[in-house]
Amino acid sequence: MVLVTGAPSVERVERGLGPIGVLVNNAAATQRKLFLESTPADWAAQVDVTVKGTPLITHAVVGLMATRGSGVIVNLMGDSGRVGESRLLVTATARGDERMKRMVAQYPLGRVGRADDVTPMVLLLASPRAGWITGQVVSVNGGYAML
Repeated sequence: MVLVTGAPSVERVERGLGPIGVLVNNAAATQRKLFLESTPADWAAQVDVTVKGTPLITHAVVGLMATRGSGVIVNLMGDSGRVGESRLLVTATARGDERMKRMVAQYPLGRVGRADDVTPMVLLLASPRAGWITGQVVSVNGGYAML
């Protein structure tokens, strides 16, 4: 995995490692505060990473992919971005013990997700087997939000 943060970094990565064939956007910054207790300064890093980050890095990479005629982009986000969660301005964050018990009770599978629950879907979407899948929302969430 290589952390890429903008056009100059994309060029550096491609010089060092070769063409980027798969971009996985999986970044978020979170602060747990009530909205009325927060300030615009509190939001800045969250917005820069969580809101602006995906289009900025995608813009830096997609032109190169288009020039080569191939590439895969997978965007990941937490369920709080679709169903909301109190006291979180942008995305979900680590939970305390009591909160964790209440949260786990909401999952039909009886546990919260792990990175290895998401990895197979990312690998599928990045593979030629998913060549006919585009512009879709796939929820890998243990049944937490079934839309």
